[in-house]
Amino acid sequence: MIYSGHAHTYYTGTAVARRDGNGNEGGGAYQPRPEAIPRRYRDGRGGINLERVRQDQRRARRDLVRAAARRLRAFWRG
Repeated sequence: MIYSGHAHTYYTGTAVARRDGNGNEGGGAYQPRPEAIPRRYRDGRGGINLERVRQDQRRARRDLVRAAARRLRAFWRG
């Protein structure tokens, strides 16, 4: 085991309630600004359309696998 001299932080995975200065519970750890969300991922209520995000991620993975397969075929053909 290597000792790095840095403190390690371990998270237990339990949720911690966030509170603002007035004692009210906060909305969450991360609340993106509306302009930070691309328009194609916004839903009609000001949130994020997670289904569209998942579709784009699947498409990107599929395209990556296809590109890798094309490169391998081209490599084997020489």
